[in-house]
Amino acid sequence: MLTGSGQPGPGRHYAKCVWRSRDVEGPYVAWTGNPALTQRDLDPNRPSPITSTGHAQFIDLKDGSWWTVFLGTRPYRGNQYNLGRETFLLPVSWTDDGWPMVLPRGARVPAVAERPALPRDPSPPPMSGPITWSETFADSPGPQWLTLHAPQLPWFRTGDGGLRIVPGTTSLGAHGAAGNGQPTYLAHRLQHHKAWIEATLEPAGLEVGELAGLALFQNETHHVVAAVERSDAGAALVLRLRNGKDDPLPGRELKRVPLASNDAALSLRLQLDDQHLDVSWRSGTEHWNTLLNRLDASLLSVDHAGGFIGNTFGPYAVHQ
Repeated sequence: MLTGSGQPGPGRHYAKCVWRSRDVEGPYVAWTGNPALTQRDLDPNRPSPITSTGHAQFIDLKDGSWWTVFLGTRPYRGNQYNLGRETFLLPVSWTDDGWPMVLPRGARVPAVAERPALPRDPSPPPMSGPITWSETFADSPGPQWLTLHAPQLPWFRTGDGGLRIVPGTTSLGAHGAAGNGQPTYLAHRLQHHKAWIEATLEPAGLEVGELAGLALFQNETHHVVAAVERSDAGAALVLRLRNGKDDPLPGRELKRVPLASNDAALSLRLQLDDQHLDVSWRSGTEHWNTLLNRLDASLLSVDHAGGFIGNTFGPYAVHQ
């Protein structure tokens, strides 16, 4: 049995096709009912679409049931999504003449489906559904936290009241260039199109020329940074966007707000609502202040910025 994915049309029109043979070296025969899984024939204007289905694997369980795990996307508009390709699970049925079928032609991939009869993980990670979680970095970051390349030198430490980052000299926009070091950015995968991401900063240790805050990152040419920046004039909140390789490093400055104190702790919030991004800040427990509203988050979508992996977010610091 051999499965594969093709791209017979632009963008989201993927399909999963199946071939089979009695010898691993072939010859292989394609199923006349191919594709075994596709969404390309559905109305592109349907609500809550799941698209780009493919790259599937089949699994047979001890109870005799068959399942497939495959990739797909959940765009919020057209072919725009900031989550990358996600993993889906569906049962597999077999035709009378021995071919596997995931969905009949014209059927939609369901957003929620019955799971296999397997034991539940006693402590599943917060990976799907509406979730609320916080990270105090009391211990070493878990496997949900990522870096751009493996750290060559220790540049962050946890415990002692939170996360401490020693700012490096490589910006998010420069890490792809040969010979440059690693950005001091600790990342978490974005899991929802509607999300509130907050972080509390203690910028007292920032030196002149250093910046620390939150990043929303698709790749080195497409990302947003909201941060506190220390200069000879004092501390200021800055919001920067890099939208393409022609944008200057470290990105175009969209907003700057001088701060009354160089050392006071403050919080930053990124609020995503599909293609819209609002950025806010506050000092202590005061009300939230708008840094910039309705920033176009689709600039970080795979459709605009390229790639498949989707956005990450997390604390970031750099010495510029």
